[in-house]
Amino acid sequence: MAKIFAFALSLLIFFGASTGTANAASGQFFDTISECVPVINGSFNVNLPGPVDNTTIIRSALVSLVPSGQSGLINSIVITGPDGSREFGCVNTKVQSGTDLIRACGGPAILEAGNTTYEAKGTNFGPSSKIKFCVNLSSDFQ
Repeated sequence: MAKIFAFALSLLIFFGASTGTANAASGQFFDTISECVPVINGSFNVNLPGPVDNTTIIRSALVSLVPSGQSGLINSIVITGPDGSREFGCVNTKVQSGTDLIRACGGPAILEAGNTTYEAKGTNFGPSSKIKFCVNLSSDFQ
């Protein structure tokens, strides 16, 4: 029984890892963006610099708000590339869980390799006073 479990687990890790890396934007910068941000008193403000390892096309950026049933306003999102140019932007966009920021903001986002900065501001989140704002980035269309 233990051998069967070990074999099944090794298949899951082998095939699961290759599928996951093909779909998800990978690298330290993308992992940082995908971390949930606390929404305090209905708002958040994020400024995250970091390296993009390889030129990457983001085709989906799905919002997740915890707990469910929350909504709010993205005042601005700006991703600035290594040469100082704007690689993605979005302003005054209402969001809830399931909103795809790439679709809502006219993407995709093409991020060039090098030092990049992600800035985001949001307000009017609720009705809960304790919310987490999360974004799941993918190189596939969702």
